[in-house]
Amino acid sequence: MKKRVGIIGLTAILGFFGMSVMASEQETAGITEASYREVLEQVTSRIRWAGTEGEQQAAEEIAQQMEGYGYEVTRQSFPFTEEARGKQNSAYATNVIAVKKADTDPNGDILIVSAHHDTKQSTTGAVDNASGTAMVLELARVMKDVDSDTEIRFVSFSAEEEGMKGSAYYVASLTEEEKERIVGDIQIDMIGHYLVDSVGIKTAMGQEELLAQLLEEASLEVTGSAWERMKSSASDHASFTYGGLPAVLVEQNGDGAENHRYSDRAGIVDAKKAVEAGAVVEKVIRRIASQETPSLSSEAHAMSAGDAYVTVTDRVPILFGASKEDVELKFGATGVLEREEPLEGTDLTTEYYAVQAKWFDWERPLRTEFVYMRTAKIYTTLMEVYIHTEPLGLSDEELAASLTASLGEPDVEDYGTIWGGEEMKDNLALRMYEISAKDEEQVIHVYGALHSTMGNDLKAFDFAKDTQEYADQCSAMELAMLETIHKVIPQEDPYVKQIISWTDGYSYILGTCTADDPTVSDSFSVRIDGYDFFDNEGNILDTGRMLATMVHEYGHALTLNAGQLNADMLSRSMNYNDISLYREDSYMKAFYDRFYSGDKQRSYADYPEDYVDQYAGESGMFEDIAESFMVFVTSSRPEDDSAAGAKVSFFYEYPELLEIRNYIRGNFGYPQDQA
Repeated sequence: MKKRVGIIGLTAILGFFGMSVMASEQETAGITEASYREVLEQVTSRIRWAGTEGEQQAAEEIAQQMEGYGYEVTRQSFPFTEEARGKQNSAYATNVIAVKKADTDPNGDILIVSAHHDTKQSTTGAVDNASGTAMVLELARVMKDVDSDTEIRFVSFSAEEEGMKGSAYYVASLTEEEKERIVGDIQIDMIGHYLVDSVGIKTAMGQEELLAQLLEEASLEVTGSAWERMKSSASDHASFTYGGLPAVLVEQNGDGAENHRYSDRAGIVDAKKAVEAGAVVEKVIRRIASQETPSLSSEAHAMSAGDAYVTVTDRVPILFGASKEDVELKFGATGVLEREEPLEGTDLTTEYYAVQAKWFDWERPLRTEFVYMRTAKIYTTLMEVYIHTEPLGLSDEELAASLTASLGEPDVEDYGTIWGGEEMKDNLALRMYEISAKDEEQVIHVYGALHSTMGNDLKAFDFAKDTQEYADQCSAMELAMLETIHKVIPQEDPYVKQIISWTDGYSYILGTCTADDPTVSDSFSVRIDGYDFFDNEGNILDTGRMLATMVHEYGHALTLNAGQLNADMLSRSMNYNDISLYREDSYMKAFYDRFYSGDKQRSYADYPEDYVDQYAGESGMFEDIAESFMVFVTSSRPEDDSAAGAKVSFFYEYPELLEIRNYIRGNFGYPQDQA
């Protein structure tokens, strides 16, 4: 007979990571904002890039903490890269698996509750993903003394930021017997951002999941409104889905401008929001653990297995020419390796992966084949995609009619009939289709559209004009883009002259800022790919991501204009990293003197902590200052002594830039007291 679950206790801990764990003698309590905040701040005490000392220390401290709770802990080391680089001292990373055994049936259900503890190179990753790691630790703490007829595994993955390598390795390590017993994985990744109010229940392919149903019910009970169901494959839950196991992601709806940047620090996590999300997950864990709840593994498997496919829309990118990891992340699914064909006399191998995908308006998912070319060491490019259409039972003529109904009239060329066209404005998905045959079977050959230029200008707008003057001349998306950019760039700015609705298709480049005449640099055009930030009704898809792009591009106009540059040098050099281009009193010269002159500049590979993010570190000084300006606008004033923090603090020396910062922050609901 299971004991009744009463008020759950929490062991009193003096000092968290790296300190001794005291015996549990004091009465304990559930997750509170204070207890969560304490754990969060300890997790964010260091950068945890996979393969570095910081990640290794974090994994060990998480393992010790779980052992302090009385769990059986495994440190699972795995290779995640071909070779260590820069700060990395190892090509291996570590998953931590803490197991709470079932009190009754040792062969009963298994529930996995997970997060990832690794970060990108330049950040201590508070929201992404100390927020989830801290919550998994807190959930493990409050559940440690609760009777359960379900085995609960609290897992902290590494190398999620390297292509979900840790979770993929863990799933591959599971036995068939374990897989049959698994109810599913609840991955917690990115919760509690102070400006993001909603949480989503996300599945990798948009499929139905039993855990999603339970979380939806629990969210309604805990918060008063049900969390939204969504689709996302951008976290470790996807590894379980790809491995044929039930899985869901609990994640806030929006990244925030700090994502993967130095500014993703503990202060941007609202503990109240995070604890509320954790309370929903805890309610589901307790329900599954209860002896009153029957075994759920069979039902969970049956439910998730029925809908294991990707629905392909125009907004689902297929990144031809990209790495396998990038393709899978954007597309929303990995494939099953069907065969390999080495190319004789070379170190190249063609690999064929199959994915179930639903295309166009067709009711049934079809086997879709992704063809990669691989070198001896790494995946290099996605070469081709084939949709196997035999199950539709259509003749070539009938299939052609169906494609025409979905995509419009084809282009008939000497080399074949092609649907999709090459005009960017008509082909934002950047792919074309041709009916063909492969292995004597009817297929649609899908390949990337080729364009003669990098994106297309769609419509230009005079920045000096009021947005409403264009209300009858542009789409809802373009109108929203104009209204938003005016909230970033003050109307009186003397250099920005045009806002251009521009696109290179979904994903890829998000925006640019260029001098209309680089030899004069007295006027600028800001191009924004509105399709990446707004839906057709003009609703913002991700405020943080959009704001980061727009502020960065405005940073170029502020630092590369005629008032900052030596006019007599402009005709000699267009290299914006050439410090001789800039006036003595320019922002760039001061930035150079502070951070680049002499031996002050250090490589991003070896010193990522000197830069606010990877783009700033790998793209040269003029991108570094623009990206640092963006972080200055979208984050609070740094309190540490890092070089990245110093670059952000640099802009506080200029009252005119502080005024711009306050203008932008006020327009987007950022607190004004963080200056």
